[in-house]
Amino acid sequence: MEPVSNKVEDFFNNKNTYLSGNPIIALRTDIVRFCIGEIKDKNILDIGCGNGELTLGYLKDNTITFLDLSSEMLLEVQKNIPPDHKENARFVKGDFLKTDFPPLTIF
Repeated sequence: MEPVSNKVEDFFNNKNTYLSGNPIIALRTDIVRFCIGEIKDKNILDIGCGNGELTLGYLKDNTITFLDLSSEMLLEVQKNIPPDHKENARFVKGDFLKTDFPPLTIF
């Protein structure tokens, strides 16, 4: 039996399945912005980052690690990052439950 993480990776590697006309992405972005507000000088871990839309707006003033099972989604994030903010972005292809990270500050 194929592991669930492989099925998830396969689904999101077909990025058009998820991204094409998906109104939930914009809604989730609005909810995150409303709940978190403006933040600066933080290290953000975007788990299951997809195309990065939820956190790209925070990249100017923060460092963001984009984590996803899908290499295609990570490529989408990279394409959407403004050149002057690239130094604030890190990319990890992997499973959150199997990836080691330094201790994080939860806010």
